[in-house]
Amino acid sequence: MAKFDNEKAKEILKSKGLNYRDLEKLTNLSYSAISKFFNGDRENPQLETLLTFSKILGCSIDDFINWEDETPTPYYYERETVKLVQELYEDKELRTLLDTCKDLKPDELNAVKTLIQTMKNSKK
Repeated sequence: MAKFDNEKAKEILKSKGLNYRDLEKLTNLSYSAISKFFNGDRENPQLETLLTFSKILGCSIDDFINWEDETPTPYYYERETVKLVQELYEDKELRTLLDTCKDLKPDELNAVKTLIQTMKNSKK
């Protein structure tokens, strides 16, 4: 099962020549929260936190994921999808859509997908 890999996160941070204090200055997060993220004290960080660090570190969310010999799901694997999620997150109005959709069940997501497809087809 895919999960957050704090060792990968530390490697990325180190490769960028940054430390926790640097990130504290670049984000609205406390040193404690940053430390918990990179030391693995939070098993499943929030999407907002992953997006914040991926943007600052110039990487993708999936760079923080350990896929444990499984094929990554397209949601995290496709860089275009991650790029789109980052764009949605940066737009306050669209962020509401992202926040709403992240808690939907698969059948509810399919309903949203169908609605979007219908809207796209009606514009043609």
